[in-house]
Amino acid sequence: MAKIDELPPEAFLASLEEANWTARAKCAERVAALYCQDKLDAVERGLAEETFRLLCYDGEIVVRRLLAECLKRAPDLPRDIALPIATDKSEIAVPFIEDSPSLADRDLLTILRDHPGPHRLAIAGRRQVSEQVSDALCRCDDDMTAPMILANHGAAVSPGTLHWLLDQRPERTILEAIARRRLLPPAVGDRLRLVLMDRPGEATYATMPPAASPAAPSPQLAAGAL
Repeated sequence: MAKIDELPPEAFLASLEEANWTARAKCAERVAALYCQDKLDAVERGLAEETFRLLCYDGEIVVRRLLAECLKRAPDLPRDIALPIATDKSEIAVPFIEDSPSLADRDLLTILRDHPGPHRLAIAGRRQVSEQVSDALCRCDDDMTAPMILANHGAAVSPGTLHWLLDQRPERTILEAIARRRLLPPAVGDRLRLVLMDRPGEATYATMPPAASPAAPSPQLAAGAL
């Protein structure tokens, strides 16, 4: 049998029938590398995606973990490939969730709803998180997710959700996480200061960033207005 590196793309599917999991793992690595490097034509790309669909359900966890690692930065990965990887066991799914650009908001909302624990925290740790996903994470009924998403400055959190947290979850970890958000909306900052005045020791004003406000006019503009 030819080595996996010498197989033409159309032979990838046949190679999945190998009983030896190491051969399937090498197949996953080879196909994923060609796919991510955009070295396949349209027909070959379709064959690669069929290969991924089968490997997503491989019985050997090492094969699935390698596939997830190789595909975690692949753009435009079909949903029926990305979502099974992102809902697999945490040791497979977490690195993929943290980095994959192929997971849309609807996918992330599905994952955080159905997979608490490490899967949710992986979403909260993504480089960028939309307001819709951040707001859903802040409303999860666990102690770790909301503080983590609030600490992520790449996550957009709506003023409405910040007010909801002040109303419904005014515990110390939440207050401190809100206090450390960059450029709090003025109304949220004012409410937080009132809460902290009633609960000394929970957080300090020194930890609070300035409230967001319109930029001050430049000295030149101010002088021109005189």
